[in-house]
Amino acid sequence: MVDYKDNYGIETMPETNGRNPLAKHEDDLYHEDDDIILPVIRVKRTASASREKWRILDNTKETLVIEGSKITKKEKEFLRSPEGFSFLISRYKSGITTIGKMKIELKKALK
Repeated sequence: MVDYKDNYGIETMPETNGRNPLAKHEDDLYHEDDDIILPVIRVKRTASASREKWRILDNTKETLVIEGSKITKKEKEFLRSPEGFSFLISRYKSGITTIGKMKIELKKALK
């Protein structure tokens, strides 16, 4: 591990030429050697006064919709959190593309 301390013991970060070192770069989603563009998977939560939905988008195509009326209150609270969004993305990437299988995985995760 590199120690980034100056002469006075104050921690400093190396210069990044004005770029955020934690930002995603476009080469993270494109492997030039393989000439393959990886899909961008997103989760979008929409809520209105009477209902709530989570939509899983593969690039820009909507592939799975989870209705809030079909899951329990505890499951809704989990899905509203950042961990819930990560859960949906990871399960979708692992091959779960149906609502029934996603609900089973959600129940297993909350036990």
